[in-house]
Amino acid sequence: MTFTIAWDYRALIEIKLIEKEVKVQMISHRKNIYKRLVHMVQSRKK
Repeated sequence: MTFTIAWDYRALIEIKLIEKEVKVQMISHRKNIYKRLVHMVQSRKK
C-alpha cells in the first residue's frame, strides 16, 4: 500500500518538473519570437 502511494508521489513530482521545464521553454521561445519581431520592425525602419 505504501509503495503505490510513494510511486504516485514520485510520478507527481516528475510531472511537476516536466511542467516547469515546458513553461521555461515556452517563455524563452516567446522571447525569441519577440526579439525576431523587434528585429524585423527595426530593419524595416532603416
